[in-house]
Amino acid sequence: MECTGQLPPVAFATDKMTMKRQTGHLAAAITPDVNAPLSESFMKPVFLGMPRVTKHTGIEISQQMIEVLDIFLSNVDEQLQSVSNDGQYIHLGIKKNTFLN
Repeated sequence: MECTGQLPPVAFATDKMTMKRQTGHLAAAITPDVNAPLSESFMKPVFLGMPRVTKHTGIEISQQMIEVLDIFLSNVDEQLQSVSNDGQYIHLGIKKNTFLN
């Protein structure tokens, strides 16, 4: 970002959904759009993907989330500011520090 000299911060959100016995992992980010006109929102939601879920343990779900982040972020440690999920992810032991080196 020109205004800060840093990579843009990202809030990451995921949730699983099952449709017709196929589970997908919805992944999205919210990040600032410094080039947005004043008539539009400064924060932009961005759909990142919906990879298929075949393994449902906390470790495997975390790995899939990290794979998505690695595709879209230049530096996960610097850019990732928050992770938002439903309660099932907490029960699986997934926390923000899971994504940081």
